[in-house]
Amino acid sequence: MRAPTFKLKPVWSNRFASPTVAELRSALGDEGGLVLDHAREALGGLPGVVEALKWMGVPWSWTLVYAPPGEVEGWAFVVPEPGKLQVAVSLPAERLAEIAVKRLPRFVRDGLLATQVVGRACWPVWVVQTAAQVDEIARLVQGVRVPAEAGATVS
Repeated sequence: MRAPTFKLKPVWSNRFASPTVAELRSALGDEGGLVLDHAREALGGLPGVVEALKWMGVPWSWTLVYAPPGEVEGWAFVVPEPGKLQVAVSLPAERLAEIAVKRLPRFVRDGLLATQVVGRACWPVWVVQTAAQVDEIARLVQGVRVPAEAGATVS
């Protein structure tokens, strides 16, 4: 009689086993891991923002969330899904009209145009493959979310 084999869930999608960022990074491979590192620097470097690893449910599973300390909702999210590193943002719907969409890089513009407003926010999501794409999204978050006294501008 053969012993039963159990297939373990990937660390990213296992709700009951809190992973480390290093474990999530390793599941992305070399290139994805470097882009994840850059995303953590770019988003974690926004004024007044801290990083937290949280279970976000399906489909985001374990996600890095960026927001000011004590704020319940995040501003930016890095979803380290193996083979599909994503960055998502929560943008207040009333601020969308202030964004000069035509002046944004095509990558960011396409993500904004594809999103829908849900309640008082929209949730654009981008599959990122390069550090430059992450930088473009971080500039958008900074322009829309960081208070004007911290030097934010909406471009």
